[in-house]
Amino acid sequence: MLRRHRGFTVVAVLTLALGIGANTAIFSVLNAVLLHSFPYKDPDKLVLLAEKRREMSLLAFSFPDFVDWRSENHVLETAGAVRRWNPNFTGDGEPERLQAAMVTAGIFPTLGIAPLLGRVFVEEEDRPGAERVVVLSYNFWNRRYGSDESVIGKILTLDQQSYTIIGVMPPRFEFWTADVWAPMGLIAAEINRRDLHPGIYAIGRLKPGLTIADARADLGAIAGRLEEAYPPTNSQIGADPVLWQEQVGSDLRPALLILFGAVAFVLLIAGANMAGLQLGRVTGRQRELAIRAALGATRWGLVRQLLVENTVLALLGGAVGLLVVAWSLNAIAALIPPNSFTAEVRFSVDGRVLAFTAAVSLASGVLFGLAPALQASRSSVNDLIKGASPGQKRSRYAPRVRDLLITLEVAVALVLVAGAVLLVKSFVRLHNVDFGFDPHQVLAVGINLPERSHDSRKSADYLHAIVERVQSLPGVESASASTSLPFASTLRTGPVTLLDRPLPERIEDAPVFQCGIVSAGYFSTLRIPLIHGRFLGEQDGAANTPAAVINQTAAKRFWDNENPIGRTIQIGPPEHLVEGAIPAGFRFPRFQVVGVVGDVKFDSLDQRVEPQAYFNFVQSAASNGPGLWGAMRIAVRCEQDPITMASAVRSAVWSVNKDQPLSSISTIDDLYSRSIAQPRMASTLMGLLAGLAVVLAAVGIYGVISYSVSERKREIGIRIAVGADAHTIFKLVVGRVMGFVLGGIVVGIAGTLALTRLLETMLYGMSPRDPIVIAGVSLLLAGTALLASWLPARRATRIDP
Repeated sequence: MLRRHRGFTVVAVLTLALGIGANTAIFSVLNAVLLHSFPYKDPDKLVLLAEKRREMSLLAFSFPDFVDWRSENHVLETAGAVRRWNPNFTGDGEPERLQAAMVTAGIFPTLGIAPLLGRVFVEEEDRPGAERVVVLSYNFWNRRYGSDESVIGKILTLDQQSYTIIGVMPPRFEFWTADVWAPMGLIAAEINRRDLHPGIYAIGRLKPGLTIADARADLGAIAGRLEEAYPPTNSQIGADPVLWQEQVGSDLRPALLILFGAVAFVLLIAGANMAGLQLGRVTGRQRELAIRAALGATRWGLVRQLLVENTVLALLGGAVGLLVVAWSLNAIAALIPPNSFTAEVRFSVDGRVLAFTAAVSLASGVLFGLAPALQASRSSVNDLIKGASPGQKRSRYAPRVRDLLITLEVAVALVLVAGAVLLVKSFVRLHNVDFGFDPHQVLAVGINLPERSHDSRKSADYLHAIVERVQSLPGVESASASTSLPFASTLRTGPVTLLDRPLPERIEDAPVFQCGIVSAGYFSTLRIPLIHGRFLGEQDGAANTPAAVINQTAAKRFWDNENPIGRTIQIGPPEHLVEGAIPAGFRFPRFQVVGVVGDVKFDSLDQRVEPQAYFNFVQSAASNGPGLWGAMRIAVRCEQDPITMASAVRSAVWSVNKDQPLSSISTIDDLYSRSIAQPRMASTLMGLLAGLAVVLAAVGIYGVISYSVSERKREIGIRIAVGADAHTIFKLVVGRVMGFVLGGIVVGIAGTLALTRLLETMLYGMSPRDPIVIAGVSLLLAGTALLASWLPARRATRIDP
């Protein structure tokens, strides 16, 4: 039967392929990011351990707190700590800044993965003074050592320290997205302070039979005891354990679930089209079905036959949809922010995706074919004997079903298109936000200073030499160094004391600033506007009064109508609030405000700008200020395309130090593009789905009207014969359809008002119930429906009576 009606089969299969393929594509992403399984033993038992303070959650904890949690808990079989580490790899080919991690020896037993080669380190190697050992990732071993199995026992130089390679982990083991893992115990003496939170998290394995609720209760009790024992450092600090698999991709969860709902709407429109096609098709088969009934076929037998045919079409549509997924999955995955999931995540069409596609195809075949099948099964041989036409028997039911399909398609399309327009409009508004600086023509270069040195004065001199060398390059307008750069690295957040204001009575009441350490040319390189006073400059040397520049938000929040120039701020809380946590007689560094600059968006364009303060790195180093180590940034404003200057900048840095690796060489424009990857993904995919919905709705309306005109051909011919003109016939056809279209618009507006509130957290600076958007989308769909009905209506006016 399907081979005899090839045109119908092709249209039906393609229609369902678009709907099912879109669902499968989004489910493939959802499956990879949210439903994936880690390549570890019993991954559902792994818990991410972190702290929380007031409204802030998933905070890093101190090393002593981790030791107490590990030793005092009653819910974890094993636990291991992890800390991000970015050492410089030198001495074997081109220098490289690695993505590495320091972990305690318990991390490998907790994850339950054995090495591919060699061994992992043990407790005796995870302590201060132990031999330095390192375990390699499979990818790093393959990339830098060519999968040489004799690598075990070789020496690796990291941050100018020698490490012995003792093991290589298997493929897909990319824990914490690291190239190498080294024992955290080697630096335990340096980080063994409760007031220091050096980015430590932990992974624990729940004991059999226990749940995450048990972990929260037990670890919460430990946090409470620590708060009583160490109030200066552990005040208001609680435990915040979460299942690790649930945490991965959590930032993307709302967007992916909304997209999954959107593709379900697309499938609903495609299914409605399918039902409309089937209603038209079974009309021509009523004589056949009536004869089958006369020969003994039951009504259920006829329904079953039609449902089987419809299911075959749906399965064919699903198969073609899989081809669409195979073609589009990489493009969709490229839209997803790479920092939203772990390295273990793989985008592919696996067994779960195939099962989902089969289930959706079967469900579509049954659900969207049921109404036409039930209608066709009413065929009666008595009507044929009496000479009644097939259309007369169904005329009471089929037109109503077709009209309801029009209403349904328009309503669903309106909700989907309105959501897409809201996201696109929000993205455009976000894209037009004032950055607070000029991001164009600026190259951002990462330089990693060894943590082990912690010598800020030497680091300041070293950075100054690099900046001077880069500044001298032809084609460079200006250059600067800093600890933070917009869209590349965030400012360091901490308490600040305003010495011209009453001192806070509690540490949590101290003002919180975002602080950056910068070189003299930082503001001119980024073209950050000066509001009052002056920029930091060469005059702010080690022998001069330490100077600071604050942003407009800080000036307005803390000094309001007063002039902040000349006021003194202290980088840290009042000393009396942290007695016992700092050495006796210690004083936090103090700086005098010399200027006010504009607010700068550092991390995300949709986040509120907080108080910001900038300090000269020479003075910060001389006054015991925030340290100059770890990841630093060189900003280079170029007179030409910045990326063409990358090689020259790399050579300039290596002329100062041939072993200095560079990382993340990119333009700030590219960094900005990555920072808006998530809203771009949501608006792009929703826009594509909305466009597909409009096309499917238009095709569906066209098909329903075309069949209606064909069914009413005799009636329309009689009307023309008795004097009806073309205008009257056109109004007759279009007017009736537009009534149901308007009904769909009303239902769609109600649905839009109810459902678009789910987008509220994804919108920037606008309401999810924007009346202009709703009105515009309503007019768009009304115009689309009018256009889709124009050709069938015009054909109706030319019927020969």
